[in-house]
Amino acid sequence: MKRLMFGTLLGTGCGALNTARPLEQGQHRLGVTGGGAVLTALGAPIPLPNLIIEGQSGLSPIQERPLDISYGINATAGAFGILGLQAGASHLLLEQSGGTPALSVMERIHFYNNWLDSTKDSSVRKGFLLNQIDLTASWNLSQHLGYVGIANYLDIADPELTLAPFAGFQLNTKTKLFLQAEARYLAANRQPEIVDVSFATLGYGALSVTGSVGFTFGGE
Repeated sequence: MKRLMFGTLLGTGCGALNTARPLEQGQHRLGVTGGGAVLTALGAPIPLPNLIIEGQSGLSPIQERPLDISYGINATAGAFGILGLQAGASHLLLEQSGGTPALSVMERIHFYNNWLDSTKDSSVRKGFLLNQIDLTASWNLSQHLGYVGIANYLDIADPELTLAPFAGFQLNTKTKLFLQAEARYLAANRQPEIVDVSFATLGYGALSVTGSVGFTFGGE
């Protein structure tokens, strides 16, 4: 199971739209995220070409602070007979105050299975659940957003601490279009030898790079 967990974590990069600042009630976002763990097995380092299609919706606030939900599907995995779904929720814990950043927490479940892969025997078709928790500090930079944080990924069937520090930037335009760029160091506290391909690493874990594009609509 540990091998499956690392294969899913590094193979998908768990890319998604970042939720450093949850949406206000009535707001929605649609976007796509590409990239993943940086592969070095083919020579020049390149991020895996994962493509996640995702939406986010703002709900009623909790203690007057924004709360939203997210939902998405891994389109690249689907092309290989693997169903990859994700769903989560994000809540703003603290507002930004001057140079003191805003603080948010995000909980997300990733579900993968190869039940649709008819090329494999039914005995090797399995499902897999991965739980992701992000704690993110963010700063408004004019109309844009910079953020840093720490994530933890847990294999539901065999939970162990698997940390991933990250940093990113979100460029917001007046047309409601936004662009995100993010780097994560997946499994920073874990040895990567149990995977079958080479990733960019400092000896533990692997570097992941993703980029997102989408638009925001609704709300005030």
